[in-house]
Amino acid sequence: MGITGPGPWRVFISHTSELRKYPSAGSYIDKAERAISATGNVVIDMRDFPSIDEAPAHVCIDRVKDCDVYVGIYGTRWGSPVRDRPDVSYTELEFDTATATKGTEHEIQRLVFQLDPEAEDPGIPPKALIDRLYGDRQEEFLAKVSNAGLTLQKFSNPDQLSQLVERSLKQLAEVSTPGGPKGYTTSEIAAWLERYHCKVERAFLAIPSVQQRRVHVPLDVRLTLAGADASSTQALLEPEQLAPLLEPGSAQLLLISGDGGCGKTSLAFRIARWFLEGKPDGLRRLPLLIETGLAEGESVAGRVKRWLDAQLADEDKGIDPALVAALLRQKRLIPILDHVSELSEAERQRLLTNLPAGLVIATTRSNDDGYRERPITRLVPLQIATDRLQSFFLDYLRQQGQGELLKDDDLVPAQNQLRRIVGDKPITALLAQMFIDDVIAKRKQGVLAGSVPDLMLSYVTRVDTPSDHRMRQRAGLVIDGSLVQRVLKVLALASHRQGPRGKPMFQPLVFPLWLAERALAAADGLGLAQGEKRRAILAYLLELRLLLHPGADASELRFPLDSLSDYLAALEQLEQLEAKSGVEGEVWEEFLAQLEDSNEDGRERMRGFLLALRDCCHERSKGRSLAMPTDAPDRLGRLAFLDPEEERYRQELQRARKWTWELGVPVASERRDAVAKLAAMSATDAPLPARRAVREVASERLALAMTDKQLPTQERAEVAMVLGLIGNEMAIAGLMNMMRGNSHPLALRRAAAEGLGLLAAGRKGNEESQQMITKELAILLRKEPLKSVVKEVGDWNQPDATLPLLQGAARGLQLASAPSLPILGTGVGHLVPMLTLMAKQNGEELDLSSQVVEIPVWKLPLPDGEQVEMVIVPGGNYEIGSPADEKERGRYDHAAECTGIDVEARQFVQLTDYAMARFPISQAQWAAVAKLEAIELELSDSISTFEPKGLWECYCQPGGLPVESVTWFDCQEWLARLNRWLAKEMVFQRASSQPLVMSLPSESLWEVA
Repeated sequence: MGITGPGPWRVFISHTSELRKYPSAGSYIDKAERAISATGNVVIDMRDFPSIDEAPAHVCIDRVKDCDVYVGIYGTRWGSPVRDRPDVSYTELEFDTATATKGTEHEIQRLVFQLDPEAEDPGIPPKALIDRLYGDRQEEFLAKVSNAGLTLQKFSNPDQLSQLVERSLKQLAEVSTPGGPKGYTTSEIAAWLERYHCKVERAFLAIPSVQQRRVHVPLDVRLTLAGADASSTQALLEPEQLAPLLEPGSAQLLLISGDGGCGKTSLAFRIARWFLEGKPDGLRRLPLLIETGLAEGESVAGRVKRWLDAQLADEDKGIDPALVAALLRQKRLIPILDHVSELSEAERQRLLTNLPAGLVIATTRSNDDGYRERPITRLVPLQIATDRLQSFFLDYLRQQGQGELLKDDDLVPAQNQLRRIVGDKPITALLAQMFIDDVIAKRKQGVLAGSVPDLMLSYVTRVDTPSDHRMRQRAGLVIDGSLVQRVLKVLALASHRQGPRGKPMFQPLVFPLWLAERALAAADGLGLAQGEKRRAILAYLLELRLLLHPGADASELRFPLDSLSDYLAALEQLEQLEAKSGVEGEVWEEFLAQLEDSNEDGRERMRGFLLALRDCCHERSKGRSLAMPTDAPDRLGRLAFLDPEEERYRQELQRARKWTWELGVPVASERRDAVAKLAAMSATDAPLPARRAVREVASERLALAMTDKQLPTQERAEVAMVLGLIGNEMAIAGLMNMMRGNSHPLALRRAAAEGLGLLAAGRKGNEESQQMITKELAILLRKEPLKSVVKEVGDWNQPDATLPLLQGAARGLQLASAPSLPILGTGVGHLVPMLTLMAKQNGEELDLSSQVVEIPVWKLPLPDGEQVEMVIVPGGNYEIGSPADEKERGRYDHAAECTGIDVEARQFVQLTDYAMARFPISQAQWAAVAKLEAIELELSDSISTFEPKGLWECYCQPGGLPVESVTWFDCQEWLARLNRWLAKEMVFQRASSQPLVMSLPSESLWEVA
């Protein structure tokens, strides 16, 4: 038989043996049976039946069918196979039997419970928990239960199971019985709805909170239906997706969660409008809004009745509580509990224990406010990516009936300004709406907000515009914009500082009128010591709806927008901390320590305030000195569950996607600008999050661009440089293919060779790829040596077809070898293949040839991690000077003092071994030493006139251009500082105790080298 009345009911318990046996002090099944008996119902268990001459499966099926309620209590064991049906266990057979009655006249109600597999100590020995024979079948069975639309309520111990069973049976009784002396048929409920639907609908839509959110721009959400695995799918919500929540017979909760301003309440009202329209199943449903906590002894059903009575007072003496219960049970009335996370703990608990049957919608900042005893469908509104701002702006304007108000020429700059404010990170719908409202208000004149805190204050200024200016004068008080802003900040922080036992909760809570008056009276500089003036400013704010009364309770206040309250409180908190820090140096540390002492649940609720305070700290620190610790913003971010590095990485990811997308635009200048931006993000001195983001997003697109023959060669060569900076496996493969391909333009192959050298230099610790790149570059360098005869001036076609590629390979080898060079004076030099070019005059012709030589190279360390590559010139007897008949010999137009002197006379010199730099001193090398303490002269660390212009000079080898605008005296000072530094720093790095001494080369040293 099925459930036809209030009971007592026959309740069949289905379970496996270990749950009956353990724990020994009181087993799970013992506790469940006591709970069933406590609700006045009768326990039915297979062990209670005597042995009879009948197949066990038939007996089992008959006993289940004879009951009103099936209670499945499942552990980790599948149980024993049925004797004549080994494909199912007795537990599974009992469930299948109860399920088969669904939709019949004698439908058996099913309640199912599962032992939490993560329970630390379930009180069952491990050997009794592990089902070695049929463990995989149990997983399949539990999946079957979940797929049947039932929620497996989890328990960790016998007492918890007892509470769940008792509460579930009570809820089932509420669903299955009218709750009063009169029952209501489906037709009677339909008739009541037909009569009152329009009036209740109008009353709901007239609620100020609902009116304020009449514009709803659909955004992607993440929906996870009760009993399903957490979803990662992001898509627009459609009414049909909510159909499972409306199935009859089960209590359901739709929990809409997320940060303040993400659109939770707006989405709840959007769903409410669908219900009013009869979506998704054709049945009209009436939503009702509950914005405040329940009073002592009050239930949600009681609050619903009070509201309906108020709306229908002129037509009805009062709705029957039994009718309210029936409407809720049949999901024709849908309560919306708004701002649940902002209620006090006591108010939240009253809600949890007084929820009605049927469907309830709740909005909260927390992922879980304690609704563990009913199936929960989770709905999370997602934020707006900055690349979708323009479409959001257009949708928002159209829904407001202002679709033609702003043109693309207005929207694009607005989108760029908002990006500057938020740093290319996803934002909430509320923030986007507030910004576009600011753009509309200031489209003719006025400066747009430059930060999120400024945007909040701009919102206050827009609302603070009374239609009658005389409203600003009341009770002897002249109300201006600055007073309004300061009052709101004080009230916001006072509301945030509510909490048990003096521990602020730092979240936008409803606050009592007396708290508002006390905070205003105590605030410095407001001039609100008189109660009449305090009440006057509060009345003004209420009239302009900068403050609201929640529901009909005039003794309480709340801010109209959570995010507004968070930012106003954060601004006031920052100002108070800064004011006190001038006197008490530890104020900031004490405040941060107080926040860090909060538990995870508390920090989740205050997350909006923490992020707002972090934004305010960033904004106020621009251009002014604050007393706050430098790490305060990062600490606030971590408290709000942000990893500062991951946050920076996410922002850089947005930037990298933007520049990667612009690689495909048809305007060459914009493409090259995008390549330059990606190069800047990939440079060795770029922040790590930026480099990570480019590797993640841009590698594949850059590799394709490098092979795109429709692009100019120079542009493709610049792309090759960026790939060299990125340095991942995709970059190696792309550059290697480009360098090897004979059909590719020579300039591009050279850029690929140089990019590979750059790449190898950046892959420290990956010797395998370094050796592979070095080997390929060496093969290229030796593959086709230059042998060319230049017969006339300008005849350089053959050298130009060979030499650039060899130069690229030589440069790549130099870059690849630089990180692994030994320190000068220690060990054997690293053999680096070098390209040499020989030019021999042969009559009117010039014979050109190239040769590869391997010369040992060392490095001379410099400050700031810079180094100079050095080679050893062997000592010996050398002849220097030039033949007397050499052309142009003795011509010194640039040094008149040498005229008439045989400066280049042939002579022999005897030299010992000496080291000389391979390349001219670069700007970065000069700057590293110039920053050292002066000896005799002051030195500038930027003394060159050469300016970096191309990508290579700016990002691949920044500071690599030579220094040329120095005097001999500057050089002597630079060398003196370097030698003093070397004497201190090199003593432990060289075998010899003699310090290295550097000097300018003499004429003989230079000529021999």
